[in-house]
Amino acid sequence: MLKANTKKVIFILTALTLALAAGCTGPEEKRIQGLNEVISLRAAGDDARALSKLEVLAESYPNDTIILREIGSIYETLGNTAEAAFYLSAAQRLTPDNIELLYQTYRAQEKANQFEAARELLEALALVEPSALDNELWIRLGELRAEAQQPQVALDAYLKAVDPENQAPSASTAAAIGTLFKQLDNLPQAERWLKIAANSDDPNALTGLLGLTEIHLRKQKWAAAETVINQLDKQFPGALDASQWASARGELDRWRVAQETMQAELAKSKAAAAAKDATAPSKATTAADSDSAGTTLPFDEAATGKAEVIADMEMAEAFANTPALEALPSESSTTTDTSNADSIAVSSETAELDSTDAPLSLQQLIANAETASMEHDYKKAIQLYWEALGRANNQANIWNQLSLAYRLDGQVRNAETTALEATRLAPEKIDYTLDYLRTIQRTKKPVDFLAELEGAYDRFPSSPEITLSLARAYEQISGNNSTAIVLYNRFIDLAPNHPLLAEAETALDRLR
Repeated sequence: MLKANTKKVIFILTALTLALAAGCTGPEEKRIQGLNEVISLRAAGDDARALSKLEVLAESYPNDTIILREIGSIYETLGNTAEAAFYLSAAQRLTPDNIELLYQTYRAQEKANQFEAARELLEALALVEPSALDNELWIRLGELRAEAQQPQVALDAYLKAVDPENQAPSASTAAAIGTLFKQLDNLPQAERWLKIAANSDDPNALTGLLGLTEIHLRKQKWAAAETVINQLDKQFPGALDASQWASARGELDRWRVAQETMQAELAKSKAAAAAKDATAPSKATTAADSDSAGTTLPFDEAATGKAEVIADMEMAEAFANTPALEALPSESSTTTDTSNADSIAVSSETAELDSTDAPLSLQQLIANAETASMEHDYKKAIQLYWEALGRANNQANIWNQLSLAYRLDGQVRNAETTALEATRLAPEKIDYTLDYLRTIQRTKKPVDFLAELEGAYDRFPSSPEITLSLARAYEQISGNNSTAIVLYNRFIDLAPNHPLLAEAETALDRLR
């Protein structure tokens, strides 16, 4: 309803209007007399005769706002919502500056379920008299804008209606706001509002819980997703399995298996390290050990210039320069460039470190693992990376390097598990996501791989590599050439100087 400070009487006192006009002479006298009769009939409760009288008057005065409005009002009283909306709209078009008539016409359109027309009228009211909209009307405008696929302005309307610092919003409003934030890819805000809905006893808690499930799956927050799904199963049994997120249970099962595998490997690595420490002779702490006992450099700084050593092999170079959906070079084609200066430095450092029985620092373990990978001794590299993770299992870079070693050793399932852990620890790192995609294209079914690519594109819509990969997948997996064309064009727009530009252009020529 209209706010109290601006609200006027919706139905104009026709009698007063006519009294003011009573002094008129000439053709107006017949019109005034007819309207006075209508007033008397309505006062006596005879709306049917009043309507007949007005319809006769309308033939003589077809563009009379008062006559049209009174006809609409009578139809509204009689419950004929379609006719009420028709006549009130005609009256409103003749006097667009009449705020009360604008509001009355909007309400009539709502009652007639003519929501597009209702939205246009409410938009007009918000434009010319925004202070006339109370919280209920702002929320309704948000609903209508959302139905019209206008998420940003819908969100603007909803936010005008809420004050979460002073009053908790309803579950339905919180669910709607959270959903709009999610559509606009503002996931932190979406999560905040969806939690309000999810933590209620209202039916809209289902929207909140499903929205949170989607967000956690997109961010690969498996533990959080599991918690929400458990709440879903308890509060809305069967709802998840009937939704588009039914496959989430399989994703969680794989995550649990991966967690168990990683924990087992970590425990094995820690046990091996403990056994080695127990049998090692006691020695004074070396300078290297002193460094590791003090402030430890982040992995990125410790490994600078070394992780790239692997890139002088053809296979790793192909991984680095091409997106996920690709044909792998054969193992026989891999070579090692022994002229690389960093490679020599790492080898020399490793030889020096191996000459002592002192326990290796984290940085030394990583350097040795990189050297082993460079020398194609992937099993040794894997063992060393696991030993490093036994000391720092929250380093996403180590998980990523371990995944690469597994992949180059042909252990694609283990490569998938460890790549997934790298993306979980650093979901914002696009390189880890690309490595994960390059791995799972060998382990997942084509349709599942396409779904993973779509999820990655949602998180990194400006990545040329993911865009090109998704374009290839739409063309080669789903046969969706029209979408593939859009994505190939987007790739060209994103990276006009990309080395794979010719491939996209050739694909466009082929598909058009």
